[in-house]
Amino acid sequence: MITELNSVRDVWKKMPTVRHAGLFLENAIWGDNRFCPHCGSLSSRPLRGASVRPGLYQCSEKECRGQFTVTTRTPLHATKLDLRIWIAAMFLVLTSSKGISWVVMSRILGVNQKTEWKLAHAIREMMDDRQGVAGRLSGVVEVDEAFVGGKPTFRHGVKNKRGRGTGKPSALVAAGRNGQARAVLIPNTQGRTMKPIMEDRIDPA
Repeated sequence: MITELNSVRDVWKKMPTVRHAGLFLENAIWGDNRFCPHCGSLSSRPLRGASVRPGLYQCSEKECRGQFTVTTRTPLHATKLDLRIWIAAMFLVLTSSKGISWVVMSRILGVNQKTEWKLAHAIREMMDDRQGVAGRLSGVVEVDEAFVGGKPTFRHGVKNKRGRGTGKPSALVAAGRNGQARAVLIPNTQGRTMKPIMEDRIDPA
């Protein structure tokens, strides 16, 4: 869904109101199968009325009957921030190949650094696939190790090692040709360490 956007300006161009942003998230998260975040039921109905906020639904299960929106029980739960700001922040994170400073992002989005700090933590939480719901990578998959961390402080006469000789934390990165990717920190880059991790994250086929 985020690939439909080409720039931060596109967020406001394609989503002139907050409700448009809500529909964008509903399509991205639910698709054609809206589900209740309280019980998981696929049966629900939209609530309507002058005093009802747009995008509010109620579960149809008798044992639940809970009300929810697309942000209920997510890191965006009860947010007062414009959903377009959230989407723009996600766009910047996902399209910045070398990462983006949260200070720089706060300037781009026009929010204070405290708000941007909360955005950063929420987006990191959403990107964490603790439950493994993203599934294994399939098709053609490329794998390599990467060493995480900035450039060492310059010291005269000291030559810093690179690649496998560095003391930086190492990570295993696997990227599928379909655009999906996985990354995990590893204690070392030895084959016997990386093989089970690769088997766990990549379809054997």
